[in-house]
Amino acid sequence: MILDRSAVTWVNRISTFLWSVTSVATAFAVGLGSLLGARVLLGVAEDRAFPASSKATGYWFPVRNGRSQRRSSMLRQSSPT
Repeated sequence: MILDRSAVTWVNRISTFLWSVTSVATAFAVGLGSLLGARVLLGVAEDRAFPASSKATGYWFPVRNGRSQRRSSMLRQSSPT
């Protein structure tokens, strides 16, 4: 997996950049085919967001007596889905 081979910050940055570009491409879609293509590329661009965010949360809250699991679950519950 790309995330395991490279740094979390770079994966998040590249994923955010690709997500932004494909969002703009969605706005400029002229037909159904280009809209569907842009939406597929948008899904490909944002599929690394959740694993990278989970790994970053694991770095921010290191495991100590099982407390990090509670903190990360509270963080995930507070984020909009």
